[in-house]
Amino acid sequence: PLRAILHCINDSAVVVYYGCRHVESDCLFKDAFEGMKNVQFTALGSRDDPNEPRRHLDILLLDNRERILPKLLDSNVLFVLSGNINLPKLVKSSIDAIVGKDGFAEHLQRTGRLVIECWP
Repeated sequence: PLRAILHCINDSAVVVYYGCRHVESDCLFKDAFEGMKNVQFTALGSRDDPNEPRRHLDILLLDNRERILPKLLDSNVLFVLSGNINLPKLVKSSIDAIVGKDGFAEHLQRTGRLVIECWP
């Protein structure tokens, strides 16, 4: 789905959070997304720094709540989150906490404004 989104984005505002183990080796489409003017792309490698505790997308979202909240509330912004199999439950909980409303992430998914791609 992530690669297909590259081809479907026109002038829509898109926020992409990509979680992986190592950004340089695992983030295959980083350059393509970073070159798009209407895309805010953030990649997080949970194991990039072996001297630091692992960070995952759910925590990154919460840490950036002030920047993310207006975009979550803007009906013209698409959110794409990509990461491992544990991602959906964790990021949905973070999104609900940011907005302060249980079920908000589910609403975004139902209305097509939140796409979550995950793998085992």
